[in-house]
Amino acid sequence: MKLRIKKAKALLIKNKPCLVVELNKYDFDRALAYNDKDLDGYVIEIAKAKRSNDQNRYMWEMITQISEASGVRPNDIYKQAIREAGAWLSVRVSKSDYKALCKTWATNGIGWWVETEREVNGDVIGRAYRGTSSYNSVEMSKLIDWVVEECHWYNIETETPEQIAKRKAEWNEQV
Repeated sequence: MKLRIKKAKALLIKNKPCLVVELNKYDFDRALAYNDKDLDGYVIEIAKAKRSNDQNRYMWEMITQISEASGVRPNDIYKQAIREAGAWLSVRVSKSDYKALCKTWATNGIGWWVETEREVNGDVIGRAYRGTSSYNSVEMSKLIDWVVEECHWYNIETETPEQIAKRKAEWNEQV
């Protein structure tokens, strides 16, 4: 069972280490099922909220406007945003396996590609960029900040900083 936790605090209760959590109000009833149960062997894993459809829609609206103002294809702007402000993994693979890695990685979507940084002793060291479908809300917010700055560069009107901050707070609440 997954429960949405708003806050957590580690403390000692009767000299026993405890984790006290504040739950999302909708998960409280589900959590009651665990009262006084032995949970030895269970693991709590902290995960960030996946990026929302609203974040994705907002990003693509701005990218479309940038495309119209600049004459650059939307997919190219999207990839540049990911390169400049997005998420990537550092990879090292043999030169003989590099093309296969690139081809396989790219099957995930537009924002998934591998870029060579350098070659060392017959290996290729590069960056494997991840498309926004895999982003959490924090990663997506960072990417949107880059897109907003790009809009400003092209004198494209965006929401005010206050409106964007409000959106970010809502996106991050959806954990």
